[in-house]
Amino acid sequence: SAASAACFCALLQHLEEQWRRSVQENAILQGPDFPRMRAYIENFQAQPLNLAAILSECLKEEKQILEIRPELFTLP
Repeated sequence: SAASAACFCALLQHLEEQWRRSVQENAILQGPDFPRMRAYIENFQAQPLNLAAILSECLKEEKQILEIRPELFTLP
């Protein structure tokens, strides 16, 4: 759908912005591997809804973990 394609493009743009920011802040080694993430995500360009389904499942699993052990994710 057009909406999923627009969200997909926005996600790629966001990753590019995060990569540029980490380069400017000299935090490349400390941060996530944005180029690798982008390359992986680009595999879903023809079917962005598949990526959305995977991300949704990941978020559901994360929510379950947070509900079971919230102390693992609280900052001191």
